[in-house]
Amino acid sequence: METDTDFIGEQPVMSSESIPTEEEEEEEEEEEEEEEEEEEEEEEEEEEGEEEEEEEEEKEEEERRRRRKKEEEEEEEEEEEEEEEEEEEEEEEEEM
Repeated sequence: METDTDFIGEQPVMSSESIPTEEEEEEEEEEEEEEEEEEEEEEEEEEEGEEEEEEEEEKEEEERRRRRKKEEEEEEEEEEEEEEEEEEEEEEEEEM
């Protein structure tokens, strides 16, 4: 590590602050880049997780709609069958 030298009068005085070398600066930059990449990856994973969750919720909602629709259709069919049976019974009674 290099050190900064100040001059007092003509006498050099070593400063307590150290000047980072080029190698140290590169290492620091690489570390920062790696941290940024890790953060980006975490954000992407989080977004993907949220998207998957939303898709799952949409599928579940669609399935509930289909079930409701099917149940309604079945109820309508049952009602129609009951009405037909009642009509047939009435017709039979009238014939008698």
